[in-house]
Amino acid sequence: MDKQLTSQITSFLEGSNFDLVKFQSLTDVLHSEHLREQFLYKMFTRRELVAPLLQEGLLYALTRDTPDWPAASFVKLVRRTQSFLREEFAEELSRLPLPEKWRNHQLGWRKIRQHENKLWKVVEDALIPVKQLATEIVLAQFTCWLEEQRWDNPEDKNVQHLAGVYSFFVSLYLDRKLKLNAQVLEEELLAALSNNLSQGCSNLFEAISAHQRYYGGRATIYAYDDNFSPNEDGIDFGYSDEKVLQKWRDQGFRYEAVKSLYRDAGEQLAVGLRIKHPGPHVISAAECQGRLFLEDCCLDDIHYHGKQVHSFAAFRELRAYAENGESRYELPLEEERSKSKTYKEAILKVGMKAAERGISVLPLTFRTKDEQIELYSGDGGQLSKEEATVITDIFSFRSPQKKEFDRFFTNYDVWLTPFIEIEGVQLCPTMFLAKNDWFYATAQVAMNGYHQRGNREALRNTALAMEGVLKSCFLENSSFTASIPDQQWLGNENGDVDILVSDGETDLLIQLKRTKFRPTLKEAYDESMQSDAKASDQLTKALSFLREENEVYSLRGNHAAWVVSTSFEGLGLLQSGIRKVNYYELLWSLRDNRFDTLRELIAFVENDGLFQKYKP
Repeated sequence: MDKQLTSQITSFLEGSNFDLVKFQSLTDVLHSEHLREQFLYKMFTRRELVAPLLQEGLLYALTRDTPDWPAASFVKLVRRTQSFLREEFAEELSRLPLPEKWRNHQLGWRKIRQHENKLWKVVEDALIPVKQLATEIVLAQFTCWLEEQRWDNPEDKNVQHLAGVYSFFVSLYLDRKLKLNAQVLEEELLAALSNNLSQGCSNLFEAISAHQRYYGGRATIYAYDDNFSPNEDGIDFGYSDEKVLQKWRDQGFRYEAVKSLYRDAGEQLAVGLRIKHPGPHVISAAECQGRLFLEDCCLDDIHYHGKQVHSFAAFRELRAYAENGESRYELPLEEERSKSKTYKEAILKVGMKAAERGISVLPLTFRTKDEQIELYSGDGGQLSKEEATVITDIFSFRSPQKKEFDRFFTNYDVWLTPFIEIEGVQLCPTMFLAKNDWFYATAQVAMNGYHQRGNREALRNTALAMEGVLKSCFLENSSFTASIPDQQWLGNENGDVDILVSDGETDLLIQLKRTKFRPTLKEAYDESMQSDAKASDQLTKALSFLREENEVYSLRGNHAAWVVSTSFEGLGLLQSGIRKVNYYELLWSLRDNRFDTLRELIAFVENDGLFQKYKP
């Protein structure tokens, strides 16, 4: 969607009344189903409220089930944006005169919203007495609750759920100025490990867990999986076909497969470095793995409010945290699992053994900010004090939040920002430090930094560097030519191509996108509407121009167009023959294989040739 069209949509949505003539003019401009879907997405995801009269008229116009605005598309976007849960839309959506075929969805919207509201009310009620308790008590109790939950179910899926519960709790609880004393926190933590948890705290933690299971379960699956729908009465939900959700789950293997490729390369690099540079400060295989990955992403630095630090330096320090937590906490705890009935019994044994070696082992890692900086930069540290301060700030979350809490748009993720900081004390449940290998997380944090205000030039330069990495991989295969066209190669109105590859018989047009990793269905869909849609539109325009007679380039009859993205989600056909492929899969396909023709490469990548052995 180009800037002029985006501006026209924004102007329309900022009106005070619904104007049928303006709406029809907008409909004419939105000449494809894809563009109209983007319009609906923008309408439902705007943070600024649409004027009531405009919203009422617009919603009724959109539900008339016309050829331009079919009800199926409207229902789909209500689902994808979860607007049926939003207070500003929910009641009006339930009253709209949708065709009979879609009434069960309206009933389903009401059913999901009612149950979510009910679960949320339990959270709100449970939060009231907990807010009266000392911060040290609440944090100590929550830490022990998390570990007891993990003890009962140590599966990775449950750990991910607990991380979500903790992240949600932090966003909810750190909405005001809090007080914290490190010594008192340690005393309360030891007390929580020795006694039963308070009923009030347990009630809150269980309530958040139940709410997150429902929101991340039925509410989210319904939103993004069209095979999961309400029956005719809107009460019960069921699958017509579970293949879509199963396909989504199966795609998770790609994350591990790419990590495995870099692990092997990292081990080879580490061996070479040990031979070349023997000594006490030898880089580890895990560090080599992370460095190679960051280099391929061209993420040299992490930017943070006008300051920056080398991304590999951050990765190295956080990996050290993870390895320390694993050796001192995770492994000893696992060794006690078969010998202990409860978590508290096991951690008591682990703590006593550690104390004999002069080490303190607790389920909550905490120290002052100054101590954290000293840890990174003091004796034995590899960072300057300034670098250590920047890293400390980047990976800590502070209260109070400036924005009002919104349970559907929380802004904290323990996997990316492990520490919360309260009154100069930084803390994180030890299990989340130990369970994070920082392979993808460091890259994600670096990507976030490049998108901060003031980093536009750095973002552009590193994106160009990444195009160079991919171009070089193509050129290393002597069968191909590869070039990076000038930005104005096709003109402003004829799309954009980042890399043009040819073997003399087939052309491959590439739009390269370095996007954040999207681990959830919601985030993957948001990406499809933002990054993927823009890239495929650019390629569609480029193909349309190049297929006609022009003075720029004679496109061969055999050609393909790819959106090459760092994202692992939504791979495959996007629109009009344009496919989305993963950047890392393409890199390693070129590095590990020899192709005589582009047709061979295209078939190999589009049929998952690199990852056949990794598939579940």
